[in-house]
Amino acid sequence: MKRRIADLEKEVRRLAKASPRPAKPPTEALPPSTHKFSAKALAAQRQRLGLTAKECGVLVGASQLSIYKWEAGKAKPQDRYLVAIAALKSLSKREADRLTKPSI
Repeated sequence: MKRRIADLEKEVRRLAKASPRPAKPPTEALPPSTHKFSAKALAAQRQRLGLTAKECGVLVGASQLSIYKWEAGKAKPQDRYLVAIAALKSLSKREADRLTKPSI
């Protein structure tokens, strides 16, 4: 039984390493001073688009935990994420679903 558990744990670690990482936000963006961040606005955009924190993180290029911390006001996103967060405003709900849901 212990050997089976150890084999399964190794498999989980191997699969975790092979899983895709969140996409990096675009680097050819406007200067960071043109983008302002609001925790309430991010939460409202995520709710408007019907996204989970994980899905929002995939679109922005950050982790689910980062999204929660940004929305709670416990942390502020780095400048490289501000462009992607601002781009959420121009997304429609249908586009967000298409970008986050796997195609069949």
